[in-house]
Amino acid sequence: EETLVVEIDLERSEQVRRIWPFLRDRRIDSYQGLLERFRD
Repeated sequence: EETLVVEIDLERSEQVRRIWPFLRDRRIDSYQGLLERFRD
C-alpha cells in the first residue's frame, strides 16, 4: 500500500470535465441496484 499526495490544478480539472463530460452525467442513485445483484 501507499499514499500519494498530489497537487490538483482546479482550473485544468474544470477544463477536462468540460471536454470529457462522462462524470458529469453519472447517476449515482442508479448504482445501488448493481451492488445488490453482486452481493447475493
